[in-house]
Amino acid sequence: MNKATSALSMSDRPFGWRSGGILLLLLLLNFSDLHAMCSTKRRLRQLDAYARTSRESQVMEAVRTQLSQRLGQWAEEGVRYAVGYAEKDYQIAELQLLAEGNERALVFLEWRRENTHHFDMVAAERRADGWHFFFSGLPNFTFQDFSPDEAAEQFRRRLVGDGLVNWRGIVRQIYLRDRWFGADRDALHASWLADRV
Repeated sequence: MNKATSALSMSDRPFGWRSGGILLLLLLLNFSDLHAMCSTKRRLRQLDAYARTSRESQVMEAVRTQLSQRLGQWAEEGVRYAVGYAEKDYQIAELQLLAEGNERALVFLEWRRENTHHFDMVAAERRADGWHFFFSGLPNFTFQDFSPDEAAEQFRRRLVGDGLVNWRGIVRQIYLRDRWFGADRDALHASWLADRV
């Protein structure tokens, strides 16, 4: 048997090296998908545990209270977006994240209009005179045709996919402390407050 005949007979075999390689590749891809799915579930569990601890802290209770008071005050003063939140019948979402050191936090305002669910990020920073809240330039998440629970699940998945929780299941403090607190935050907030109805 010469080399040409041998090569032909290998490729004619139903389970030759090519088929085995493809089968191995398919198994690896399925394992990779399974690992990613398990990894996402683990990261979501870690996010939920971290959020529960944050939400139950006295510091976060003060953040929620001051945020509600501040939004009410701004609505009375005619700040366009604060008036909008009052009209939307918002609530503070279950997901509340307090950074280590208790100086910064991310809070999300949840509101619904018909079959659309919205989650708007609010950055909070403690300063000498109390908590300051920043709205402008922060992401908003919108989910249409989902139940409230499904929308909340999609929202959490989006945050995990954005890098809030790393591959080891640890909530990234740089995401909470630094990512949404740039040098331009005060200027953006001043323009947000200046937009009146």
